[in-house]
Amino acid sequence: MAEVGEPQRRLFTAIGTDDESYSMQMVGAPAQGQLAVYNATEERWEPQSGSINSTIVTEEALRTQSFADQDPVGLGAALQIVFGGAQSTPYFSDDGAGNITVLATDEYHLDAKFTIGRSGAAGESQIYLRALLDGVQTGTSIHTIVDNSRIEIPLTFTTTVNLTAGQVLTFEIIRDTDGNDSGGLTAGIPDVVGWADSPSASLVFTRFAAQSALVTA
Repeated sequence: MAEVGEPQRRLFTAIGTDDESYSMQMVGAPAQGQLAVYNATEERWEPQSGSINSTIVTEEALRTQSFADQDPVGLGAALQIVFGGAQSTPYFSDDGAGNITVLATDEYHLDAKFTIGRSGAAGESQIYLRALLDGVQTGTSIHTIVDNSRIEIPLTFTTTVNLTAGQVLTFEIIRDTDGNDSGGLTAGIPDVVGWADSPSASLVFTRFAAQSALVTA
């Protein structure tokens, strides 16, 4: 006779009790780890002709990028970096002004790319970038020196971080006061037909997700 509240699916492992009242009626001989389905009409458990496989996959949570040049104005004046137009996913919201709001608490992997450059200027520019979480810097700054009148330097920022829903992530770029007042983020637009543009700034968030599938015998 079926028990009240008996689950509709059970993995076959030792129960570890001598209480015969808990013994299940079973038809057939289940294999180790095989799933069973409860047959309410016959009031018994029957081996399921299949198994469930779970696979961990990488899922893209947000991709946002800007194809516009972004230059700070003056020495010591930070510019908030913009990553493209406003968009939203189940995990993040980008307001189009560089404010990335977390919508789902989770562990995320971040790949960020910035292209530093300048054209026509002289002297040495001291360029710094940083990430801020809720307005407070997180991690170290990224630094490069620009000493050529026409140069582009790609910088990458990679990390894995636990983020909480409601937190806001931003990035800033600054021309330090001990350098030349020039340099910023530069986008690339190829003349060759069929080649995609290169963004001045891009962010890609990914997360781990489980995919389950029933594999029939």
